[in-house]
Amino acid sequence: MNDTLHRLLENKLCLIADGGMGTSLFAAGLETGGSPELWNVEHPDRVQAIHAGFIEAGADIILTNTFGGTRYRLKLHQMDDRVDELNQAATRVAHAAADAAGRPVVVAGDMGPTGELFEPLGILTRALGIDAFTEQARALAAGGADILWIETMSSCEEVEAAALGAAATGLPVVCTLTFDTAGRTMMGMTPEDAAVFCQGLDVSPVAFGANCGNGPAELVNAMTRLAAAARADAVLIAKSNCGIPDFIDGQVCYDGTPEIMAVYARMARDAGARIIGGCCGSTPEHLRAMVSALAGYTPQAMPDIAAIEARLGPLAAAAKPGGVAAADLDGSREAPRVGLHLAAGSRPRIADGPFPGVYIDALEQPRHGVGVGRREGLGGRPVVGLEYDQAAGHGLAVLAEIRPGEFHRGGMGLKVFEVRLAVLHAQGQAVGFVDTGNGEIHAAFSKQGVIY
Repeated sequence: MNDTLHRLLENKLCLIADGGMGTSLFAAGLETGGSPELWNVEHPDRVQAIHAGFIEAGADIILTNTFGGTRYRLKLHQMDDRVDELNQAATRVAHAAADAAGRPVVVAGDMGPTGELFEPLGILTRALGIDAFTEQARALAAGGADILWIETMSSCEEVEAAALGAAATGLPVVCTLTFDTAGRTMMGMTPEDAAVFCQGLDVSPVAFGANCGNGPAELVNAMTRLAAAARADAVLIAKSNCGIPDFIDGQVCYDGTPEIMAVYARMARDAGARIIGGCCGSTPEHLRAMVSALAGYTPQAMPDIAAIEARLGPLAAAAKPGGVAAADLDGSREAPRVGLHLAAGSRPRIADGPFPGVYIDALEQPRHGVGVGRREGLGGRPVVGLEYDQAAGHGLAVLAEIRPGEFHRGGMGLKVFEVRLAVLHAQGQAVGFVDTGNGEIHAAFSKQGVIY
């Protein structure tokens, strides 16, 4: 077993992880819709330069350019037969940068979500999920990864499958989840749920925590909740987006300044994190500010909501204690009903509301409560979500406002960063909508549906 991470944790109170690979690739010329993983063989010099920039800024840990390295994500680019090649190439590129650092730098083999929903919400079985992650993990290990870094997860089923796949290599495993839906993951897990689940896995990660999300304030809030449910000796990870993204002059830009990220780094340390880095939008400039802020820093008291909001900005109301965070499935709490009823297979035009002229198609029968719709003419701005009740043969449509950023689910360079009014309560269940960025909208039923 590689012990580089263990040795660093023994010798340093806090380690620095790198920043946003995806947004760095876009800045280096990757086109929207292109495959980041293909750059490991077509532009290895550019990928290595990104790694080197983060190392120069102070990173102790760099993640390989393999976030979409499973067969399911690579299939979006007709490259599902190149899992070994692209993952091994990425690890060699990262090692070239790490080996030139003149100090120990951990090369973490990055393993992101498959982009598929697991049974019973989707078609991916546990066995298929484990097999896909095992394939990627073995390729990363063969390329020389020091550890395996599972990130941006939202469901316990996928976390478990990824952990079991990674365990086949014998390498240390870490895991982070994304609490980007009113203080929960997209699939309804709270930070407390995640802490208990990660610590109860047969393959217990050597570190776990939160990444991505809706900016530093909400990530620090998630860290305080993770810490409250974690064992005292748990190694916690914080890897926040650099603020909130917006389109400016046709480019996705994040509003987090180096000064804000420096404050975030200290507050994440106060919340118990021992591995702190950035995610989408975070550049070497941001990382340098974080490294400087943490140098010689003595952690202070665990931050409360008031302190987080005062220093990092407001939290979503539903993410706060006492906020409306989940549907009460016994019917005592009625969630807002927004939208209109659709007949099965109909193609309604939403004639009023803030985004008129939007259409939605029922493209296929849902499987296990998953509906798929298609958006038209939206230009990446608002979308329409579809709840489809298979038994009743009808559904609900709802307008959802999207704030685009680096895409983690669907491969088009955009992700749903903030969905408003996009979760409904109907017929005793809640349903969440996810825009894949490639024209499809997936509606996933959940027993713990989040309500905005």
